Amino acid sequence: MKQYKNYINGEWRVSENEITISSPINNEALGTVPAMTQAEVDDAMASARAALPAWRALSAVERAAYLHKAADILERDQEKIGEILAKEVAKGIKAAVGEVVRTADLIRYAAEEGIRIHGQVMEGGGFEAASKKN
Repeated sequence: MKQYKNYINGEWRVSENEITISSPINNEALGTVPAMTQAEVDDAMASARAALPAWRALSAVERAAYLHKAADILERDQEKIGEILAKEVAKGIKAAVGEVVRTADLIRYAAEEGIRIHGQVMEGGGFEAASKKN
């Protein structure tokens, strides 16, 4: 049985308590997820707030690159993720894999929309470079 963790502030974390995820198909235990305490949730939120200025400082193109990387990982692991999803929600494997692929496509779409500017006139000097680094 797989023990899933939370990724918080650059590290994988478990909690003292866990929640077992079981398949509705046959009640097979598929794995566990952390049952976070209020203090753990508060810590995760504080870490996310502390990371926001660095994320905000990235250009739209740099942020889109991270989203594309996440979509690439989903697409790369679509069979494995689809199998887990199918068991977890009693869905056919083909439909589950399709859901993973659609999610990757949606992430890519959002990434591309994030770098488009609508309703503004841009002069040549106003183009945002792919990197804000000098």
